Amino acid sequence: MLRLVEAELRKLRGSLVVLLITVPPLLPGLLIALALASRDGAPQWSQILDELTLPLWAMFLNPTLLATLATLMGDVEYRNNGWDFTLTQPYARWRIFLAKLTVIVPLHAAMTAIAVCFAILAGLTVGAVKGNLPTGDLQLQDYALFVLRMTAGSFCILALQLWVALRWKNFLLPLSLGIAGTLVALAVLMTGTSDADWFPWVVALKSAMGEGAGDSAWTGLAMGGVVCTAMLADLQRRTFR
Repeated sequence: MLRLVEAELRKLRGSLVVLLITVPPLLPGLLIALALASRDGAPQWSQILDELTLPLWAMFLNPTLLATLATLMGDVEYRNNGWDFTLTQPYARWRIFLAKLTVIVPLHAAMTAIAVCFAILAGLTVGAVKGNLPTGDLQLQDYALFVLRMTAGSFCILALQLWVALRWKNFLLPLSLGIAGTLVALAVLMTGTSDADWFPWVVALKSAMGEGAGDSAWTGLAMGGVVCTAMLADLQRRTFR
């Protein structure tokens, strides 16, 4: 399995994945820097992180970046007939696909961690320059738990997106799935209904914010395990071209 994971990582070196996991997560921090530079007075850390960074990431950036990340993972294989080499390796097919999932999960966790860390760095840097450092307690352990909950709660989305991206060559399918899921989750959030608490994008959103976030994270992890099993069973029987 380690050799398969190493092979997947080597494939990503020449793709846009590295750019994806390092640049878009900087957006919340840049917005914070602009906001702090244009206002007087010292903000609180809860305003910077709990009211801006975490909601922005959970509602918009997380689901859209997951869709893009999975799409790029699939494009690596479909570009230049990569499946011809990948599927001829002396490993069971399900191990090859599991290796891809093993790579993409920590990449997602890294994006979330980068977003939180850069937001904190932006607050400290701009605050130091203007002489109005953010006030209040900076509960780093809470934000570390946010990264873990976001990763676990989004596992079902990640498995679904990767399944679609690997199964079909058309890159518009996983992107459309991600956009549609995001819009449905936002509609559920605005209406306040609880009838769609099972929807993967809603589960991921609830794992980031509000009461019961921990339970939602475990739910997303369990649902992701089911989807992952179905994905491996389906893809190992499929013919790729």
